Amino acid sequence: MEINGYELGSIAFVTSRGPLWSTCTPDGTPALLSLHSKAEGEEWSERWKAWALVRSARIARLLDVVRHDDGRWALIQERVPGRALDLLIGTAALRPESLRRGIVSDIREALEALHSAGLVHGDVSPRNVLIDENGRAVLVDLAFPPRAGGGTPGFSVSEVKDEAGDLSALEAIASALDLRAEGGGAECSPADDAVGIVRRASESAVTVTARAKRSPRPVLAGILGLALVACAAAAVVLSAPSDGGAQARAIPSPGLGGSDPGSCPSREEARTEIAKILAARDEAIAQADVRGLEGRVGGALGAQDRERLEVLIKADARLSGLETRAEILADPECDGEEVRVDVRLLQSGAEICRKGVCEAGPGPQAGELRLVFPAGAWIVIDAKTYKG
Repeated sequence: MEINGYELGSIAFVTSRGPLWSTCTPDGTPALLSLHSKAEGEEWSERWKAWALVRSARIARLLDVVRHDDGRWALIQERVPGRALDLLIGTAALRPESLRRGIVSDIREALEALHSAGLVHGDVSPRNVLIDENGRAVLVDLAFPPRAGGGTPGFSVSEVKDEAGDLSALEAIASALDLRAEGGGAECSPADDAVGIVRRASESAVTVTARAKRSPRPVLAGILGLALVACAAAAVVLSAPSDGGAQARAIPSPGLGGSDPGSCPSREEARTEIAKILAARDEAIAQADVRGLEGRVGGALGAQDRERLEVLIKADARLSGLETRAEILADPECDGEEVRVDVRLLQSGAEICRKGVCEAGPGPQAGELRLVFPAGAWIVIDAKTYKG
């Protein structure tokens, strides 16, 4: 069956509103198609128009709306690869707290975009949140908000469907993830925490950048320190770009690459994979390309490195001559859920240039770290100062 150029494939999912069929957009991108009555189209066409205008990587996009010859409406929406959050809660896949906090942050970002467009979701719940292979959350099931009194028990059942109800449901999800939606919880001592080190550097660089019009040299020094400080004490490693356009947080998932989840990788395998990650990180910084921060780093670690590169971009600065190498200090350790690799990172000096003014940075730097990966995937989910 074909509807205005969209071929109905097999049924991909079945929702309370009916099936979602597999289809493809004219350019071959996989998508989902749902059919709705003439009356539904008339009632909800304004909502669909508003949804189509929302631009957020944290929301499944509405790609097209077409009419069948019999008067039915067809919605073609983005097909988000991933697993529903309700299937992951309580599993080892969500054990890293940084990953869980990132998921809550992603859902909040999705709701902010949705509410800014004048839309209410109405059924924010784990079953309507997909977690992609990079650990990013995407809000789905946007075609219709539940009627008054509807929703998912324990999360979104309410008589009034409004923004406050969506945010209340987010709090319930945070609770289910053993978190609070507004953050909280103990943090590591800044002296021992890689994230704290990068955060302080990031804050400092942003402050210095604000004074760029008065003196370019402090700006360059501040950004250079920002670019190198991670490896100096506790590096945040990055990877090559993926197609998704969003910084990754890493959920253990078969088929993502890396070692077999049932075995521990060799020292040589760890050396090879970590070298690839570091080479891609150096290239991302040299090219000032945020996409280069995607795909192999998780949680707050990736977020802070992304912020660091965005400082470079906003300052219209470029870093050159950066090269990072890793020495494996011991055989990788595995416990069935994580792979831990102790490394010594060696980073060359570099030069940063902005508007024709260049400045050499500090000389080569080194630091010893324990990098943590989920079993079965070479995706960094934690990095700690190595104690020996």
